[in-house]
Amino acid sequence: MRGIILAGIALLGVVTAALASWFVEKIGDVEEAGEETQRDVEELADEVRAPTK
Repeated sequence: MRGIILAGIALLGVVTAALASWFVEKIGDVEEAGEETQRDVEELADEVRAPTK
């Protein structure tokens, strides 16, 4: 009986770790996309401010 309980707790730990890893990966992707967007906005703003000839 104890073995089943320990196996259940271990399985719960593995599932929790997998979910945490997935969340961290998704948050990193969102932050990276935000940084790319910020760079694009800065480039466009520089183009708008540049004097035209």
